[in-house]
Amino acid sequence: MKLTEKKYELYMNLLLVSIFGIAMGFFETVVVIYMRMIPATKEFITLPLIPRFPPEMFLIEQLREISTIIILSSFAILVGKTWWERLAVFLWVFGIWDIFYYVCLYFLIHWPPSLLTIDVVFLVPIIWYAPVISAITVMLGFLMSSFYIFKKKCRGVNKISK
Repeated sequence: MKLTEKKYELYMNLLLVSIFGIAMGFFETVVVIYMRMIPATKEFITLPLIPRFPPEMFLIEQLREISTIIILSSFAILVGKTWWERLAVFLWVFGIWDIFYYVCLYFLIHWPPSLLTIDVVFLVPIIWYAPVISAITVMLGFLMSSFYIFKKKCRGVNKISK
């Protein structure tokens, strides 16, 4: 089966976007590992991965999460040519980033011990707790949605639905 030029370009772009997402996932993992090392004061918030999280750092962590979404959004806007492509790039890089966050955590500190382990999925706008498998399932949905959009693009379909 011969790759068309359009498909080749798509696969190369997905590879490069994936490399960015993997790097973001590793970076996020390192930040969380460092956060685990911050000594808590007498008061602390108990989170699954960070059992003694200093409450004075909660706003800082929320802002870091917002910054990550801004980075991923900006990347998608720069890479995509149309709004559909930008959405597809955002969903793809977000999915890769989050999945590799867990992959890197597991290889570096052997966490989570199980895909059923409860984690803080997000801190914005409130704390969201869920099993790790839930976050990974949503990210796989992001990847499939993104691939659907890119597949339509390769076929030359301008509209996602007719």
